[in-house]
Amino acid sequence: FSTLYSSSKPEESTRNGYTDWTTMLTLRHQLTRLLELAFTTRYAIRKNEASSLETVADTADLNSDYETLSVRLGTGCALTRKTRFETYIEHAERMSENENLAYTRDVFAITLTWAHDF
Repeated sequence: FSTLYSSSKPEESTRNGYTDWTTMLTLRHQLTRLLELAFTTRYAIRKNEASSLETVADTADLNSDYETLSVRLGTGCALTRKTRFETYIEHAERMSENENLAYTRDVFAITLTWAHDF
């Protein structure tokens, strides 16, 4: 379980401030000696400060608030000491009063990772 809160107050007059709050929970379960099941859920909130300045860029991500929820279920195993195989499915949903920021996304991924210490 982790949570992170950050606040940004830019010095530039063309940017407005914002706050981010993200909470994440990850659960892992060893199915066999080599195979692991992982479940992760993440919830993030972006709150942009209102700005009356005309110089602030008129883009949705700088002026609109949004919330994002993502849920991921995956599995992985070590193939060798240096090679790992992982796969997951993820559903993400962003909600916002600005329709340009709202979306729903489903992802399926397979990764093969080789690592070496130099």
